[in-house]
Amino acid sequence: MAEGGARIFVGGDICPIGRMSDPFGRGESDLVFGDVLDLIRGCDFAVANLECPLAEESRRPVPKSGPNLRALLGSAETLRRSGFGAVGLANNHIMDFGEAGLKDTLAACASADLATFGAGASLSEARKPLIVTRKGVRIAFLAIAEDERCLATSSRPGANPADPIWVVRTLAEHRGQFDRLVVLLHGGNEGFQYPAPWLRETCRFLVEQGADVVVCQHSHCVGSMEVHQGGTILYGQGNFIFDYADHGPLGGQGLGLVLTFQDGQPAKVALHPIEQVPGGSGIRRSSEREAQALLETLRAQSDVLGDPERYGQVWNAFCDQRRAGFLTRLFGFGRWLQRLNRREWLFRHLTPADLLRIYNLVSCESHRSALRTSLDNLIDRTTPPEEGRG
Repeated sequence: MAEGGARIFVGGDICPIGRMSDPFGRGESDLVFGDVLDLIRGCDFAVANLECPLAEESRRPVPKSGPNLRALLGSAETLRRSGFGAVGLANNHIMDFGEAGLKDTLAACASADLATFGAGASLSEARKPLIVTRKGVRIAFLAIAEDERCLATSSRPGANPADPIWVVRTLAEHRGQFDRLVVLLHGGNEGFQYPAPWLRETCRFLVEQGADVVVCQHSHCVGSMEVHQGGTILYGQGNFIFDYADHGPLGGQGLGLVLTFQDGQPAKVALHPIEQVPGGSGIRRSSEREAQALLETLRAQSDVLGDPERYGQVWNAFCDQRRAGFLTRLFGFGRWLQRLNRREWLFRHLTPADLLRIYNLVSCESHRSALRTSLDNLIDRTTPPEEGRG
């Protein structure tokens, strides 16, 4: 290995829409990335999460919960020109324009010599890690995503599932082919700076299976961080480039990561605060004052995560705050009924027995699996075939 080790840049969620669309389409790397370009190009390899398909304008959006996002095909070339060698595609938006949109994305990236990982025409393709060698170090990148009806199966295209069973199988299939492992996990609760308990245990398990670094994306805010058995886990990298007002003030900040791999040592993880230019079309590195403030926030949130009692309190408070919204969506209430039910008066007719039946349906693995398959079949029957699955 060369002296100093292999340096890898990891960017957060990239979605070239809104004010970012035209500069990406014109290939204006300097305008889009500003002084972050030097950080990206100064590393031996760079990856990020591409948070939307790069699809032809003729593609039709699929029916789904949430917005359908799409960026220009030329965005792939802009990313490659800016220094990125690959993008992860395992996320909840990659199937927003169906199988055709995914095919467009893969073709656009291949044409730009931009490698992809984390999604494909089937589960076997989506599961494949990307393995690159830099300065004598073989580094594997694995991208996985939560299930928002975007996941690949044996017969359908989509993203690589964040299922520990499949992760273990994938690592077993590629054992001996890499020295270091970086996992991009697209999951978490948007706007929440801490991992759900299942997410935390999953990330720790990934480290136990050999991951050097696990980076959680999708929450659109900078979250918390911990070291587990020598592996670094970041629960919430924040946005990298994502011009979307609904993310609120926290959506304008993120962290660029520089990972350094040296023989016999845990990965070194350097955090570089970045921000989207207010009213502009790109990003920049945060000023020293703003960077220190963001890193201090991260440290404070990480301290909470490290205290079981305080972590339990913030998780329970978050769930209590969202309970009305969760249940109204579960019962299929429309927007107006959701607003009327903010004080949960629509649920007062539910008995403890009713709540226990609902709990059993969504918590028992067998019941939940049958429920999801039933819903899949129902949605497929009510969705026009040409629109596909999203």
